[in-house]
Amino acid sequence: MRASTLFLFIALAGTVIPLKAFVNWLMEYGVHPVLFWQHLTATPLSVFAWLDVFISAVAILVYLYITKARYSYPQIISIVAATCLIGVSCGLPLLMSYQFRQQESGEIPAE
Repeated sequence: MRASTLFLFIALAGTVIPLKAFVNWLMEYGVHPVLFWQHLTATPLSVFAWLDVFISAVAILVYLYITKARYSYPQIISIVAATCLIGVSCGLPLLMSYQFRQQESGEIPAE
């Protein structure tokens, strides 16, 4: 299996698995922003995890901004949307899939 395809599967898993947990939460509690925020920040460990995810998302977006010449406009939009709307678990493997696809096609040299 090519690396670009493998990372697309990881992006799919990074979409389905977290969204399943979120949908389960919505089914149990409904749309309740205050309760959602309380659950996100309930413990120092959950704050640590969310700060880690937030900083990882910023790193992906900064990297994408710096290397934007390598990617097409639709690729950039899909990575930004995946990272901001779904999360790092989808945005990062999507970015890596695009990078490996370019290496596999010879557009950029493999490192």
